[in-house]
Amino acid sequence: MNISCCFICVTSFQYMLSDIYARELYKQHGCKSLIILKYVSKSKNQNEYSEIYSIKYGIIGKIWSFLISKIPIFIYITRIGRFFCNHNNHKIVLVYFNDRDPITQRLIKEIIYNSGKLVLMEEGLGTYYTSKDTELIGSKICPDEIVVGYPELYKNNHKTWRNIRKFPYSDFFKRENMEIFISGFVDSFNHSSHADIIFLGASTPSSENLRKVECDLLLNIVKKFSEFSVIIKPHPRDRRKHLYNSYLKDIPKISIINDALSKLPIESILCFTKPQIIISLFSSGSITIANTFSHIQVIFCYEVVLTHNKELSGKIEYFTNLLKNIHIPYSYDELYELLRLKEIKNMDDKLFYKNNNSLEIDFLIK
Repeated sequence: MNISCCFICVTSFQYMLSDIYARELYKQHGCKSLIILKYVSKSKNQNEYSEIYSIKYGIIGKIWSFLISKIPIFIYITRIGRFFCNHNNHKIVLVYFNDRDPITQRLIKEIIYNSGKLVLMEEGLGTYYTSKDTELIGSKICPDEIVVGYPELYKNNHKTWRNIRKFPYSDFFKRENMEIFISGFVDSFNHSSHADIIFLGASTPSSENLRKVECDLLLNIVKKFSEFSVIIKPHPRDRRKHLYNSYLKDIPKISIINDALSKLPIESILCFTKPQIIISLFSSGSITIANTFSHIQVIFCYEVVLTHNKELSGKIEYFTNLLKNIHIPYSYDELYELLRLKEIKNMDDKLFYKNNNSLEIDFLIK
């Protein structure tokens, strides 16, 4: 049976995973994919293994998102519809990460109507937990395949499931994959760049108070450990990331990653900056990092600065029972002790590229 895959992405991390899967599908089976980007920066490189349909951030993009999600005919006057029509003798596989997205919901209905296949991939805590205002991902429509980092946790929090398999995080993060993806966004990248600590910023705050809290935390760290170098990776949705400079100017040990790289998934950059430690207040992406890179220590500092995210705090604490490299200090003294105990050194390439397994893709085409 002929197969074509359609990936729907609303974050740069999802784009990276989709690009890697699409490349592998084409290499192994000659299947060409469509990658739909909603408000995500598009690679400047064209390729033979995928088509890209990009809905840009802004008022026009929001109008198109509304039309596509609410009026089915609009799907068929876009590249999405052309892709479906050009592959109408193929079975379409829809790979998605968040079924709360309106366009994803519309595409799910189209795929079910046309007897296609649904594959849910995990990207963050939203796959396992929900808040009172949102439905749990994967609960409304049960996908044909579920690919998650923690299958047992998924089963515990979902009433129905089928064909669950463990997400092979470490198989993605190879030098070749990261270099190909990064090269689509930047003309050159200094592979010798190094940071002892990478700090992951919170999403754009409603006020600048949270940013000041983050910067005060970093200033206290470099004051205590003057030998440490720190790179700030702002949140991709932070529209005012330049304001970090107003708090941290003239601090040579703290730098902000350049604008092009700030739009990329942190996992793609770790392979080259090789930090020993990741620090954030409550970035859920840090759990993926801890799961993938067992030699990196991940420190959540929301208790240190007494800034809590009630929805995330308890969920993050759950993973301290599963991953030994996640830490939650409760004071600056505990934070300093953690930093003092962790030897800061250049990371060996072998730690980042230790897994040479081929990426498992057969579940997409069966």
